[in-house]
Amino acid sequence: MIKRLAQALFKNLRWKLLSFVLAAALWFVCINFTNPIESKTFTSRLIVQNLDAVEHNGYVLLNKSELDNSFIRVSVKAERYALLGLSNDDFQPYIDVSPIDYLRENTLGADQPLNIYVNPVGNAAHSGLAQSGGITTQPLTVNIRLDRVASQDFPVTVNTSGSVAKSYSALPGSATPETVRVTGPTTVLKRIVSVAVEADITGVSSDVAETLALKVVDSDKRDITGLVTLNASSVEVKIPVNMYARIPIKQNYSGSPAEGYSVAGITRNVDYIEVLGAEEDISQVEEITLPDFDLSGLKSPQTLYYDVRPQFMQSRLNIVNGTPHEVSVTVDVAPLEKKSVTINMGDIRLTGMDADMGGDTVELPSEPFEITVIGSRDVISAFTSAEVKNMSIDVSGLSIGEHYLPLLADLPDGVKISGEPPMVRVVVHAKDGGGRDAQNNRRSE
Repeated sequence: MIKRLAQALFKNLRWKLLSFVLAAALWFVCINFTNPIESKTFTSRLIVQNLDAVEHNGYVLLNKSELDNSFIRVSVKAERYALLGLSNDDFQPYIDVSPIDYLRENTLGADQPLNIYVNPVGNAAHSGLAQSGGITTQPLTVNIRLDRVASQDFPVTVNTSGSVAKSYSALPGSATPETVRVTGPTTVLKRIVSVAVEADITGVSSDVAETLALKVVDSDKRDITGLVTLNASSVEVKIPVNMYARIPIKQNYSGSPAEGYSVAGITRNVDYIEVLGAEEDISQVEEITLPDFDLSGLKSPQTLYYDVRPQFMQSRLNIVNGTPHEVSVTVDVAPLEKKSVTINMGDIRLTGMDADMGGDTVELPSEPFEITVIGSRDVISAFTSAEVKNMSIDVSGLSIGEHYLPLLADLPDGVKISGEPPMVRVVVHAKDGGGRDAQNNRRSE
């Protein structure tokens, strides 16, 4: 039996082997032409898995938005029949961010590579591609940036834009609450320079009270509000707007400098004080009165200082920031200097020549008359006789003969006659040798 089977098996062995080889070749050809191994590429959105585990451990994925909008090329190598009917939706490329134990302080905020995996779904899941190992991605990895979540309190800054109405000024604004808590990545919190609101005060003439949204600004002046979380998205803002005015300073002076000295000048560091307040309060303050400055016996410059703040303590007015609240008054005292000027006698007017003089005549010297004046150096150096005004001599009630009468004149401020008034020789002549004396003698007879 066995012998007959062996004879049947090995009979025509060469033809049988040839037939087997031809059959195998035919099968290989059919397989490769009817269902060959091919590659196909799909494009699918990247999925971030286990993000809640990261957040639960106090971390935040800084580039989540970037990753959520990343598309991965998925290359699949399989039989043609297995690739038929597959689409982009049948593949889910993903990264797993749950193993965060590898994080170190020096890696926070820095790029860290993670491998990309592909999860076949839909038709791909039923075609056995998950076990075939013919799935690859481009790129193979993506970078993630993780940071620790922290909270920090920041003061609210009230900024303004525009200009208030004319003659008004805005005082620094305030916010309620005064601080807000900002929660976000540590690296982001370190870049914050201000948490602020901006109020438009263009043309405003009364107090501002409104609710404004907060804006977080970093060191590069960028708005990063969307990168953090605030415990309050808006605050109540109040900005006092007051009327602006300049209150003039007034001061009286008493006494006189020492003999031979005069006031050469008076200077103040400010001539007015800038204040803010309600219009009705400002209207009640016309001037700021300083105590009298006593010049008695001064021989050298003297400076006095006056603090004007006490004058506003009982009012609702506020001194504008930057305005000096201390007024300094300096009186410059200098020695007097003398100067002689020549007067033309023709410029002197005679007064008091009434009817009692009868026909008598009054004679003044024909030669020029010299007077000496005294004053500070700068005034005297520029003084001329043309500044002597309204020169006159009162001749009323004079008898016949020679008289010496004082010269009266108007001098500019800071100039006066040195010593006693100058005396001018005046001669009264009787008319035709008679005049009032003869008449008086006749009356006495």
